[in-house]
Amino acid sequence: MLARPERPSYPQFERRPSIFLIHLIYFAFKCWTYGRKPDSLSALASGGDAFRPERRFELKRLVPSFLIPAVLVALALFAALATSFAQQPPRKPLSPSEAVLRDWNDIGNKLIAMAQDWPEDKYSYRPNDQVRTFAQQLLHVAGDNYSLINAITGKKLGNEENDPSTEVFKSKAQVIEFLKKSVTDGAAAIQQLGDDGIVKRLGPWVGYIEHMGEHYGQLVVYYRNNGVVPPDSRPKPKS
Repeated sequence: MLARPERPSYPQFERRPSIFLIHLIYFAFKCWTYGRKPDSLSALASGGDAFRPERRFELKRLVPSFLIPAVLVALALFAALATSFAQQPPRKPLSPSEAVLRDWNDIGNKLIAMAQDWPEDKYSYRPNDQVRTFAQQLLHVAGDNYSLINAITGKKLGNEENDPSTEVFKSKAQVIEFLKKSVTDGAAAIQQLGDDGIVKRLGPWVGYIEHMGEHYGQLVVYYRNNGVVPPDSRPKPKS
């Protein structure tokens, strides 16, 4: 199976330390005003005797003693987090060919994982007689992949029929090999084209990636109909 691509980063979420600090300072400020306005405590009281004058005095002494350490800890924590994020080198954005290759391999690997995971005696399963069987779904995806790959490369690298026959690809192993080869050959074509070639043919590549995603979603239904969790939705083992 092809290596799972690295997930994209989202730099906007790296600003959360500042948001965390704002919440802490706001909380500390509320505590401070809570201690400075003891008369307003009666609005929160569940019983009148809970806020006798001596209780108010205790709160006025307690809140300032809590406030200063809380603010210091918050500032220290923010400084440490900010330093940690500042030391991380910025991630280089993906080029067009790298982005297409990542998405192609990502959905291709998910389909390969399904093909390998699904029991062979259920390769003929389908929810009803109006749709493709599990094996036919995978063969359709691989055949459609080759309709693009063969056209792009000018070579006949694989069977480009819309629905390759299960009489030709009879076993689970044959279906997996055909699907895996279509994903591998597609990845090689993307790398060979480079950025300029991908940009010129971006529409077809995006469309065929989406096509694989559509059939992945259909196969998820096949899994769920049989009370099985798809491989990509299962809990990941802790490292």
